[in-house]
Amino acid sequence: MKHLAIESSRSGMFARGFDEGFEVGLPPDEFDLPHPEVHPRVMLLLHQVLGVALEMLRVKHGSLAAFGEDPLTVQIHNLLENDLRQRRARGRADAIPGFDEGIFESVSRHSGATDYTGTKLKEEPDLYFKLKPAHHFRVLATEYAIFTECKPVDAKHGAGSRYCDDGLNRFVDGEYGWAMRDALMIGYARRRSIDAHLSPALRQPKRRAKLGIESLPRPIAGAKVPRAEALHVSTHQRGIVWRWNKGPATPIRVYHSWHDCS
Repeated sequence: MKHLAIESSRSGMFARGFDEGFEVGLPPDEFDLPHPEVHPRVMLLLHQVLGVALEMLRVKHGSLAAFGEDPLTVQIHNLLENDLRQRRARGRADAIPGFDEGIFESVSRHSGATDYTGTKLKEEPDLYFKLKPAHHFRVLATEYAIFTECKPVDAKHGAGSRYCDDGLNRFVDGEYGWAMRDALMIGYARRRSIDAHLSPALRQPKRRAKLGIESLPRPIAGAKVPRAEALHVSTHQRGIVWRWNKGPATPIRVYHSWHDCS
């Protein structure tokens, strides 16, 4: 009820947007909300691919401790889109099965996104994994993606103040990923862990309420990724109501891919 009250108080402040006919490209009866779920196998694949990219950077640089958020994210993006996603098309024997154009149309960085109201037009997820929809999927092509936030987690960047309150919150508040059931957080961890730092931060009563936490992070079974924690997932209620008479937004699953970047 608190989330709906917030939604009601905000709606009166919007002068433009989807409520006033801002074009989304399809009539409402031609797309469904939420969009189809992303299977956990796909999220595990991304966890693996990120581990490969970061290991390539370790080989090149030795240590990743000196890299801030943007320099690290730019290099990861370059490796994902210019190398790893192209390997199958180039006939490379070391191509990672599944990480190609069959599932992912592209990987971009700071791709311009629109919030769920259509009033904020310059939202910028750190990474944007554009998904290739099946022919029968009724989706908005611009929104059918794995929207991703990347955050350092270390002595200067808290799991609560930076990772949760300036990252994870964007999915709960509908800044992006609002049409999806799933999103991704990448943690550049330096002597920090999900169990010891993220979960306690999420248990704090005010943050737990603000982030609509239905379930705390739990590990997903999958192949071990070197120098990374197991992929975790948490579930969050969203305090937003979709436009076009689509009703209150369903909960969103946020996957947590944490990698040792010390």
